[in-house]
Amino acid sequence: MNAPDRLVRLVPSLSGTAASTGICIGQQKCLIPQFTVSKAVNSVLYMWLALIMSSFYRQVAKDTTERNLFELFLLGEGEKKVTEQTDTRTANSAVFTFNKEDHTLANMLRAHLLKDQHVTFAGYKVPHPLFATFELRIQTDSVISPKEALVNCCKSLVGDLETLSREFTKEYELRKMVAGDGTGIDQ
Repeated sequence: MNAPDRLVRLVPSLSGTAASTGICIGQQKCLIPQFTVSKAVNSVLYMWLALIMSSFYRQVAKDTTERNLFELFLLGEGEKKVTEQTDTRTANSAVFTFNKEDHTLANMLRAHLLKDQHVTFAGYKVPHPLFATFELRIQTDSVISPKEALVNCCKSLVGDLETLSREFTKEYELRKMVAGDGTGIDQ
């Protein structure tokens, strides 16, 4: 057996599911030919190594998860929120690709677009569930363009959401005053 084989050997890990490189298990000769390591010391070394590695991987996973959370809604360098592509298969239709958005916005836009009398078709699809993008296809009559229909829809939705926010805040404040002593301040 040559020197590198004596220094490092492949041994099964404590769980028995994977192999790791390290000190020998049992009474085998390790590191130095005359030096032997007991199973107890070897187990402690493996547990120590596993603890260090798990803490390292936990920190890496935490940093990666935090970075990935911001990537879900912050646009990258040179990335556009919405891109328009004219659909040549049918007249007066376009496909809008929304980046960093999901079913919430897509379904609101689709439902609101279908209320417009000039929109003949509105539908969306999510190309892949792991990526926060969706494609919204709009087809209109020749009175307005798909882009105009989308802009009108967005303006109308913003107005509806502002009304909802105002009404919710008003009701919340009224209930807070009724539940409290009438001052509107919770103790």
